Amino acid sequence: MEENTKIVLPAIAVRGLVPLPNNEFKIEVGRPNSVLALDASEKMYSGNIILLVQKDSQVQDVIDLVINAIFVILLNNECT
Repeated sequence: MEENTKIVLPAIAVRGLVPLPNNEFKIEVGRPNSVLALDASEKMYSGNIILLVQKDSQVQDVIDLVINAIFVILLNNECT
């Protein structure tokens, strides 16, 4: 019998783009919670992070109603 493993990673909601696996893309991170998530990713999760696609790019404050059910897990992302 397989055990379920729960993985917790920080997440960032991106606006204006849909990141696709195995493609290079750049995002601007400026919202305070996004900056905190990126810092946590670097310090505590080996650079791993989840990118969520925001439905309405005009919305500044992200709540769970404005996020699409699409995500990309970045493994060992490189931030410069």
